[in-house]
Amino acid sequence: MKNPKPGFGFGFGFVDKEIEDMIAMGVIERSEAAYASPLVLVKKADGSYRVCVNFKELNKITVFDPEPMMSVVVGVACSTTGA
Repeated sequence: MKNPKPGFGFGFGFVDKEIEDMIAMGVIERSEAAYASPLVLVKKADGSYRVCVNFKELNKITVFDPEPMMSVVVGVACSTTGA
């Protein structure tokens, strides 16, 4: 994976605040993982910015699994009936 590169043009204060807010809300958590994906700021209709994650590089190395996942309803039914 590539290292995230800075380049937002208006400083990291906004990004740092958004990240701290998301950590406080429990949306994200701190990690020391070996992988990282770059952040992308997307301008919203009202002129503010949304912090998004660019997963393009991760998607390139992800192995597609054509086996469909079991539906939640079937999974719950199997776990309660012992099937």
